[in-house]
Amino acid sequence: MKIPRSRLWYGAITAIVFGFIDQFNTFLKLIGWRRFTGEWLYVLGIRNAFEVITCFLAVLITHSLGFKRAARELGIAKPIGRGLAFAGIATLPMLIAFALTSNVNPNMTFLSVGVLCIIAPFAEEVLFRGFLFRQLYQRARLGFWLSACCLRSYSRPSISISRTT
Repeated sequence: MKIPRSRLWYGAITAIVFGFIDQFNTFLKLIGWRRFTGEWLYVLGIRNAFEVITCFLAVLITHSLGFKRAARELGIAKPIGRGLAFAGIATLPMLIAFALTSNVNPNMTFLSVGVLCIIAPFAEEVLFRGFLFRQLYQRARLGFWLSACCLRSYSRPSISISRTT
């Protein structure tokens, strides 16, 4: 039997989970993760995977859903083809402009492109749109504008992983 939960429950769980995810960099610094890997892209990739897994587990546990329903709740159960086609068309003007006005970075690697262009944006969308906004808007029923304001106040301007050597 499904236990009815209040709007406050969903809002509180969402805030706690997001706070936990947001402080993951502090945890990585405390355990000295840089000793195990010198490449900051590995740390960023691990952080992004942690964000997605934590959001998924939070939805699984909070809503008592199965794997497929939890993926649907986060918005990642749809076919990927149409989304990739739209993303390609939407970013094509920017890619053309950069190709005409900029030089290719000689230090660019498959890892940097994969983490910075695929994994990080995916994790950000799952965290902010799939988890934070959806839980505040649909489950806590804060309304569109209040949920959007909370989302904006939570969003960070940049990833805060230091690249000091």
